[in-house]
Amino acid sequence: MKKTFLTTLKSLLKSLPKQEREDLLAFYEERFASGRQAGLTEQEVLDTLESPEAIAQNVLEDYGHTLPSSSVNVVSLIVLNLFFTSWFLPMMVGVSFGLLFSGLYSVVEAGVSLLSVSSVGFVFWSLAQGGVSLILIMVGFVAFEGLMRFVTWWVALHFQAFKTPVPSSVSRWLNNLTPHTWINRKPMFSRLQRLALGGGFGLLLVGSAGTFVLRADLIEESLIDVTFSETVLDPLSLRLTVDDGRVFIERHEGSDVIIEGRFRTDQTLEYEVAEGYLEVSLASPRLRFNVTLPWVVTERPALTIKLPLSLDLESVVIVSRNGLVLIENIAAESLEVKTSNGSITLVDTHVQESILLTSSNATLTLNRVSAQTLDLQTSNGRIIVRETEALTHRYETSNGTVQLTDVNHPTTPGATLSVQSSNGSLTLNNVYVSDVRLRTSNGSIDYDNSDRSFFLDGVEAHTSNGTTRVNVPRK
Repeated sequence: MKKTFLTTLKSLLKSLPKQEREDLLAFYEERFASGRQAGLTEQEVLDTLESPEAIAQNVLEDYGHTLPSSSVNVVSLIVLNLFFTSWFLPMMVGVSFGLLFSGLYSVVEAGVSLLSVSSVGFVFWSLAQGGVSLILIMVGFVAFEGLMRFVTWWVALHFQAFKTPVPSSVSRWLNNLTPHTWINRKPMFSRLQRLALGGGFGLLLVGSAGTFVLRADLIEESLIDVTFSETVLDPLSLRLTVDDGRVFIERHEGSDVIIEGRFRTDQTLEYEVAEGYLEVSLASPRLRFNVTLPWVVTERPALTIKLPLSLDLESVVIVSRNGLVLIENIAAESLEVKTSNGSITLVDTHVQESILLTSSNATLTLNRVSAQTLDLQTSNGRIIVRETEALTHRYETSNGTVQLTDVNHPTTPGATLSVQSSNGSLTLNNVYVSDVRLRTSNGSIDYDNSDRSFFLDGVEAHTSNGTTRVNVPRK
């Protein structure tokens, strides 16, 4: 900090004669030396001084000089303010405090887990979680330090734009908000910082090694199994909500609905049966942080619903926050599936009305599926459709390829097809739909049908960066 202070002051005083400049710098060098002899830290000495800008302003005025003219354009400053306040500041605040609070919460969770473990393997797992938590806290401090340094520079830029030195009180106030200042003022904080960082890596190393050696304990005890059987009446509406786990829906030859759960001890499986209605939920703690070591957990929590072959389904609604969804051999009036982070796969699924699939970050796959309307949307994943029939098709992905194969039949074509990707190629083979709209921002478009007797009513294919090949007859 002394070095930064003196370097900044020297740069601002470059218009002074060399001897006067060196005398002034030597004076402030002596102030730091005197403070050190008095037992003060560099930060405490800085707190007694004005900012380099204020000192330079006063000295230069005595010599009839002014500070160097600002090169900051006011319009540029306005643009920077818009960027900083609308995007950068909220993002950095969220990252900094998110890391800090996640780390603090997970430290507490690791401590509670350590007190309630049932095997030696879980002791090491808790140690690994505690290590990662301490590292998260330190990374959060670093992010907050970077944020405050940027804020200090940002504030100084405003004063510079109007050719005014930063007031010492403002500089001290901003400086006092940075973790680096707290650590330098109290040697104990510096020791705690090194202890937390070293302890975090040490606990992670010891915990990871221990869980690897004793991973069998964790695999055996990490998940528990339950099975329920219920008699329901036709027709049935089904709703599933899963916070963290895979979802499977399938048919069986029995007469009852079978609910099978395989989940962690901190999860809760609940279900409600009413006339023509079944609701099942697998809930997890809202605030949950777990260390995922590749050799620890070999199987994710899962919820399996087995429906009788003779059971008529009306609507099926599935909401999964973290885990894949697999639906096989199901017939219903309508189907809606939403997942925040997991793939959705439909096999041999036939719906009278609409199928709506939405995923924030995963692949959507249809294989031998039929419906009146197919609407698939994913923010970051591929869309794969094979041997599927529908009147209306809509497929959209923000970042992924779209592959359509054997969609509808030349004698029973679909009415409309819309495919859109922000970053991926579109490939269509044997897709028989009358009106086709294809668009991608960054990728190729390839559309070809083997049956040349089918003619398109209309087709639009556009890509901003890639080749376009549509080899289908048009009317």
